[in-house]
Amino acid sequence: MKRFSLILNVIIIGLTLFSCQQSEKLSGELVGNQRTIEIKARRYAYNPNIIRVNQGESVVIKLISEDVTHGFYLDGYEKEFFVPPGEIRVMGFKADKSGRFTFRCSVTCGEFHPYMVGYLKVLPNQPYQTGLFLVALLGIASLAWTRTRRGNLQDKLFGIIPLNWRFDLTRYKTIRLIFKSRWFPFVFILINFFIFMVILIASFSGGNSAGNYNFGVMMVWILWWVLLMTIFVPIIGRFWCMVCPFPLLGDWLQRGKLIGVGRQKSWGMNKKWPRKFRNLWPVTMILFVSTFFFGFFTVKPIATFV
Repeated sequence: MKRFSLILNVIIIGLTLFSCQQSEKLSGELVGNQRTIEIKARRYAYNPNIIRVNQGESVVIKLISEDVTHGFYLDGYEKEFFVPPGEIRVMGFKADKSGRFTFRCSVTCGEFHPYMVGYLKVLPNQPYQTGLFLVALLGIASLAWTRTRRGNLQDKLFGIIPLNWRFDLTRYKTIRLIFKSRWFPFVFILINFFIFMVILIASFSGGNSAGNYNFGVMMVWILWWVLLMTIFVPIIGRFWCMVCPFPLLGDWLQRGKLIGVGRQKSWGMNKKWPRKFRNLWPVTMILFVSTFFFGFFTVKPIATFV
């Protein structure tokens, strides 16, 4: 059974690498060493949105706007120009760097302007090839390491760190005094609450304007959301939940106090959560709906406020 599982995993890795190695059709027309590519821009997309050239070629981009003024900014090559509606503008550069580069509209053309992006692929894509090799190497190494390990790997995180390992922070007097203080974690909650109030006011005042000019949208979806996914939840963990400002008003109404010991009797209805909803389906459906409208939330300040 173990040998069959190993063979199956190797086949899956091989098929994945083979599918990723399929030849890619080059874009535009090549005359000599100059490749000319025509791109049509309209709200909120480029056509084509993926262009492919060979490394070393001289590339000429002919940009045509079909509705409003659009821009073209190419990351990595730092090339930028714009085209008014109904006109054609031309920009050239030398494709001397291999890899995949993003080009985006550099002129605000409407609400969904941030999603108007495309990709330039300069072949051979050496960073992509290197990434595939490392993924395959990691997969094979993981299979080999799993087969050679002995014991119950479920008792350890990544097979290395014991799950019952603990580090007692309260052994340090300063940290112990902070944890015992009535002002902890209220002070941190209050700071976060003030920051979120500023963000809410900025989002509300932004209304239906373009989100890339709004402080609230940039703070929530560019800074806070990234920090939440990369640092707050995976590294800080429950500490972030402890200082989160969202439950502040609810806790105040429930306990009657923010710092001292509150009332023992709840003002709520003391109803238990329905048994049929005690599963992951409600959370899954909320996540599905919020993800479906995610693009709308990130470009409308008033949607971010709500």
